[in-house]
Amino acid sequence: MKIAVLIKQVPDSDDVRMDPETGTMVREGMGAIVNPLDLNALQAALDLRTLAGEAGEVTAIAMGPRNADEALRECLSMG
Repeated sequence: MKIAVLIKQVPDSDDVRMDPETGTMVREGMGAIVNPLDLNALQAALDLRTLAGEAGEVTAIAMGPRNADEALRECLSMG
């Protein structure tokens, strides 16, 4: 069984700043985390792989800036 999980980095909600003139979020210098719901999906995929007797393969896929590799490393650390 092969399972693909799409992940995305999102702004850390503890560090949100808004530009009062434009009403948009200021992303410069802001920390990023893996979307917690994506981590839930990854855990579910890992659980399915375990139920399949470790015969399965889970692949995490990210699209984003260069620092998206940090998100993939976090996923890799989950198993």
